[in-house]
Amino acid sequence: MTPRTKEQNEAIRTRRMEQIMRAAAETYVLKGINMEMRDVAAAADLGYGTVYHYYKNKFDLLSDLLNMALDEAEEMGLNYLTKGRPVKDYGIALLRRWIKDPSLFVLYKLACEHFRELPEQEAKVFMERFRQSVITPLGEVLRTASGDSRSDESAFLIIGGLVGCAGLSVYRRSAEMNEHEIVKLLLGSL
Repeated sequence: MTPRTKEQNEAIRTRRMEQIMRAAAETYVLKGINMEMRDVAAAADLGYGTVYHYYKNKFDLLSDLLNMALDEAEEMGLNYLTKGRPVKDYGIALLRRWIKDPSLFVLYKLACEHFRELPEQEAKVFMERFRQSVITPLGEVLRTASGDSRSDESAFLIIGGLVGCAGLSVYRRSAEMNEHEIVKLLLGSL
């Protein structure tokens, strides 16, 4: 048997990290900050030591998960909020994405709670980045569309409403959600 190449090792590492991230998001949805590394390992169908090989504790794991989710949130914002697409399309895209993979849902949920479960300094950093990446662009669209002088506050309320509605399906692990009806109720005036 020949040894693995550097590329093969990197592909394995990437797959393992994706596996761990998905398991961490699913575990966080079920247990919140009470999740343990052994819960993540079981959900990922990996050995306990394997998860610790990649992350020294749940806060490091959660930090990586949130940073990856913030990158995706920024990309979604660029695709929906800065290209003149309707806010309703953005809302539907978020709801659909949250059902497929809860990692992005975890980010938005924690943001609505001001990342209170994280260490204080880290919470401030994540909140500021979320504000810049999600709230401000959405607020700008709202300001332009309706002249809303409190558009950032309105953006935060919209995100909170979407998170609350999506939670009903995400927590039940149900793919059944009428995202069009949710968006119509929450964003009907836009």
